Order: sequence, then C-alpha cells, then structure tokens
Amino acid sequence: MPSPRDEREDDALRVVHQIRGRLRLRVPKRARQMVTDALRSEPGIGSATWSPRTGRLLILYDPELTTGNDIVDGLRDLPGLAEAGSRREEAPRPEREPTVASAVTGTVSELDQRVRQSSRGTLGLGTLIPTTLALWAVTEMVRGRVGPLGWSSALWYAHGLFRDYNPPA
Repeated sequence: MPSPRDEREDDALRVVHQIRGRLRLRVPKRARQMVTDALRSEPGIGSATWSPRTGRLLILYDPELTTGNDIVDGLRDLPGLAEAGSRREEAPRPEREPTVASAVTGTVSELDQRVRQSSRGTLGLGTLIPTTLALWAVTEMVRGRVGPLGWSSALWYAHGLFRDYNPPA
C-alpha cells in the first residue's frame, strides 16, 4: 500500500535528473499522454520515452533550440498540470564544481551535435557508434578472426546502444 507521501508526490511534475540535452521527469500518471502529445509539437525535442521500469519520462532535446527549464516550464503551463506544477523546489541547488562525468557528458554531447550538423540530422552518435561496432563485428567474422568475446561483445553492445538511443517513434 502506497504511503501518503508517495501518493502526494505522484501528483507533482518534478525534475528527477537533468544534464545538457537530457531531462528525466516524474509526471503524474493521469497526465502522461497529455505530456507526450505536448512534447511532440515542441521544437528541439528529439524524443520522449517512458521507462516502464522507473515510471519516468526521458526527454532528449537539442540544447541549441531549447533548455530543460523551458521544457519543464512549458509542461507546467498545461491545463491538467497547473495545480500539480505550482509546487516548485524551494531553493535552487548550488552550482557544483565540474566533475569528470559532467566533462565527459558535455564533450560527448557536443560531439554528437557536430555529427548531427555534419550529417544534416541524418546521423548521431546513437546511430553511428552502434553501426560502426556492428560492422566491425561482421568484418571480424568474415576474416575468420572470431575471438572468444571480441566480436560478440561488440555486437551485443551495438544492439544495446541502438535499442537504448533509438527508441521507436
């Protein structure tokens, strides 16, 4: 049985995690379809995917066209979320020192944007890396240099990356 705290929190739109180009939200169950429909019409939104495991919404967006805060503010303006979105965090979190993880994430995000610009939106790292790994694995098999884990690991990771970063439309 859910606690009163769980029920109360389920009524609020809340940012769970945010980095440049990536936003994870908790959205009230009753508003999930409305939020998904609203995001489809927003410029700069690459994808919005529900995670059945966590019950959260992962939004990938183009940081050159929009920001995570703009997305959240736009969602809070939706009629069904007006009352739930009225609660904001009391104080913004203090800015943290850059970490290795944030530096790597920022660098990879910038590289992904450059690849997308160079390919005119056709390719991104989410497609390019798994495809390259899959081609390498096939090449290794054709050349007869199949090792105990090399090609199969590459193929497995290529599949996982492609599945995770290219959700169905």
